[in-house]
Amino acid sequence: MLNQAREFHETVQLTGIVLTKLDGTARGGAVVSVVDELGVPVKFVGVGEGLEDLRPFDVEQFVNALFPEEKGDGEDDKEGGDAATATAAAAAVV
Repeated sequence: MLNQAREFHETVQLTGIVLTKLDGTARGGAVVSVVDELGVPVKFVGVGEGLEDLRPFDVEQFVNALFPEEKGDGEDDKEGGDAATATAAAAAVV
């Protein structure tokens, strides 16, 4: 993903990214590298197959999907390392 984005950016000077087929954390994590290296924001995310399925990108929802908080068995929300990673990811994609 990063190499394709880099070459595309060199050719047409991207102003933003539309993230489609967001079907796993691997793709979600890869976009952080693309945004960090190219310095362009994610503007839209595809949540389905059609043009009508594009939604404005919401960094909070994105980070929560990558790093869901764990609850259960009387434990509090997960704190610590994952929270720091989520904060760094949010800063990278904004």
